[in-house]
Amino acid sequence: MNLKRNVFLILQIILIMLTLWGGTVEAANFRMTASTTKVKPNGSFTISVGGDCIGRVNLKVTNGTLSASSVWVEQNYQKVTVKAGNSGSVVVTATPATGFSDADANEYKPGSRSVKVTINSTSSGTTSTKPSTNQSTNSEKKPQIQEEQKSSNNLLSALNVSNGNLEPNFDANISEYQVKLPKDAQSILVNATSQDKKATIKGTGEVKLELGENKIEVAVTAENGSKKVYTIKAYVDETPQVYLKYKEEEIGIVRNLKGLATPEGFSKKIHTINEYQVDIFDNGNFSMIYGINSQGIKNFYIIDVEKNELYSSDTSTECIKCEELAKQVNNKQIIIYVLVVFLLFSIAGIIFLIFKLKKGKSNEKVH
Repeated sequence: MNLKRNVFLILQIILIMLTLWGGTVEAANFRMTASTTKVKPNGSFTISVGGDCIGRVNLKVTNGTLSASSVWVEQNYQKVTVKAGNSGSVVVTATPATGFSDADANEYKPGSRSVKVTINSTSSGTTSTKPSTNQSTNSEKKPQIQEEQKSSNNLLSALNVSNGNLEPNFDANISEYQVKLPKDAQSILVNATSQDKKATIKGTGEVKLELGENKIEVAVTAENGSKKVYTIKAYVDETPQVYLKYKEEEIGIVRNLKGLATPEGFSKKIHTINEYQVDIFDNGNFSMIYGINSQGIKNFYIIDVEKNELYSSDTSTECIKCEELAKQVNNKQIIIYVLVVFLLFSIAGIIFLIFKLKKGKSNEKVH
């Protein structure tokens, strides 16, 4: 009887302990682990971030680079590759972003987690050789000189421009950016800083700009010669500054003529309209501009450079010949008019002289 009572009492105690233990299980957990505790210089390893939680985790690294600057966890673990520096240790810190929660969507603030991985540095030692038959056993041992391993870090820590904003925001692992500039932008200043002071940078400083897209390359060369190129595509607004009316439509004079061939028989000249300088194409008889209408369609238009008015958009070969012929006809007509007037004046002069001579003879007869 006492034995049964003791067994029952022990079972009750075990049940109470299990209940208490089960009540203290944490509702959520957040962890970060590394695949190793030691790594070779410039070697790689992985970290696992996550747990019984949901949200974005921001990652930062000291003395190394990450394959991703943040991860999204949803009751799982995400892996990120870390490339170590060449000496010391690598420290990776994971910080949950705002809105982090447990599996039941309750706000969860576990704080940051960090892991530290030591970089194995090859110790320099000395080597000795056994004395040969011609060498004294007391010969001095020469230390082996170990060549210092050069850094392969070719990443930037900062990249910015003097005008406009980079899109997307700078990230050392993102190599292509865009920046939009106003139509009067003529140059831009590019600044960059490398993560490794031993790396060299080319492509910074003041860069001259043209209308439309300008490709700017910033090259970073690591100490060991490895190279990484960051590209900035600077787009200068090429909206027309001058508009002329043609058949109830506003035609903008295109400013960016990059890639446009000059029509045969024409030469490009500068013409001023409303204090703005524009490009025109002239063949000696008439001039054309390259315009764009409200639908974005570009075409050549014949312009009267004296009145700054457009009077034709048909610049086909036949039309150009007609225009040239019309100019030639007009020129011939002017010459004919001048000759006719000269001839009439000449005839009038001759008639006047004849009349004067006859009048002189009549006066002589009277006397």
